[in-house]
Amino acid sequence: MLAFDQLVAASERGLRTADPDKTTVVGSTAATPTGEMITHLEVELPTSDALIKRIAGRSRSQAQFWADAAALTEDLFGSATSANIFVVGMAVQAGCLPIASEKVEEAIELNGVAVEANKSAFRWGRALIAMPSRVEEAREACRPEAVREMATARIELADVYRRRIGALGLTEVEKESVERFASELALWGSVADLGRYLDVLDRVAGVEERTHASGRRVTLAVARNLYKLMAYKDEYEVARLMNDPEGNAAATEAAVAGERIAWKLHPPFLRALGLSRKITIGIWARPAIRVLAKGKILRGTPVDPFGYARVRRLERALPGEYVEAIDRALPRLQAGNVADIVALAELPDLVRGYEGLKLERIAEYRARLDRELARVSDS
Repeated sequence: MLAFDQLVAASERGLRTADPDKTTVVGSTAATPTGEMITHLEVELPTSDALIKRIAGRSRSQAQFWADAAALTEDLFGSATSANIFVVGMAVQAGCLPIASEKVEEAIELNGVAVEANKSAFRWGRALIAMPSRVEEAREACRPEAVREMATARIELADVYRRRIGALGLTEVEKESVERFASELALWGSVADLGRYLDVLDRVAGVEERTHASGRRVTLAVARNLYKLMAYKDEYEVARLMNDPEGNAAATEAAVAGERIAWKLHPPFLRALGLSRKITIGIWARPAIRVLAKGKILRGTPVDPFGYARVRRLERALPGEYVEAIDRALPRLQAGNVADIVALAELPDLVRGYEGLKLERIAEYRARLDRELARVSDS
């Protein structure tokens, strides 16, 4: 049962074909008063909990998937018009609709109405079933107060993160650099990514503190290069940068009166189809770009539409491989091999370019990483 309207779903007519042994329910808890309730204020809308209990009594009580789809889509997109498509996404991910997700998205495209918004709502509905905590993180990040905080994240890291960076034993100039990496990483992903990044720096700085072998040379090298590997430029990050207020302000300031501002892009999927030149996208596309930027919460998940490309899979694997190599090298740190370990830590600088070129550089980087790690292990 797809319960777009919880009150109708809980009615006798809505439950007529429900079966306690067979019926699974996926629906929205958003309150939708009837015409009678609007004209007769003494008629009250039953509570959501009461309606859920009634529906559960006539269906499989342990197979109920509910969410306030209207509130979620309002927070995520600024409008609840795609709430029903959000519920469809929940149903597909829960395995309750025997329709491939690609076919649902194809139907949305063929319908031709609010295509990007509806596709995004469908994907977010799937994500709610697969990883509800990630959706809640994205919802919080989209609220006005959170957006204001993120707009100043380059300057104002939360005190807890500033204290952690301050405890690394860096000079003021070095600390400013790491704070910049940290704030950009939080904007790229989430505070969870920032926490993992600082955990690694804590370990490296701790070893350097105990050995007195290298000052903070290794810590700084890891700070720069782990950030580079973690904050790779995928579709979500490009969309975020396209919406960056500072970048847009600079473009507006540089434009001559009467000229239009546009983005020049060469998306990987179009390049794969043989398009050899960049395409022009006008400012009119900013709402869709903004939606794409918010989709970063899907990055690396089973519902990430861009995550199956080979280059994206490799980009996701590189940070873990790098941290593993650093953790294997750190116990060997001593005055005589500081330069070798710093060189190992700086190898990600080899990973440059896009698509085919980047794949070549990744292969070269991995080979060099193995060689440098073997040399450090033998020292």
